[in-house]
Amino acid sequence: MKIFNIKTMLLLLVVLISGCASTGGSYQSKEPPLSSEQAARYSKLPIKIQSSGTVNLNQESIGRITQLIIGNIQSDRSTRFTRINHESLGDTTLEALVIIKKYEESNAAARLALAGLG
Repeated sequence: MKIFNIKTMLLLLVVLISGCASTGGSYQSKEPPLSSEQAARYSKLPIKIQSSGTVNLNQESIGRITQLIIGNIQSDRSTRFTRINHESLGDTTLEALVIIKKYEESNAAARLALAGLG
């Protein structure tokens, strides 16, 4: 009987852990998407992260969010931009402004202890 209870508790724990903090972020574009021809003109992408008045982001969080964005762009379209997040303006520069409206600080110790928390 104890084995059944332990297995049940482990299964319940796995289900609970996998559901914690699994909601991803969302985004909304302020401009209509570029056509393929328009997008092909751009080779540089500087990224600027800002927060709304109610959100306080430290430099470490801004850097981590920026790296996540860069990593996603590079993994989805590795040859799309020749320079990402380098300050350079010009005709081939597409500027990205990211405004964080809601942000909850993650818990690094919990992420290490239990996968799925954060």
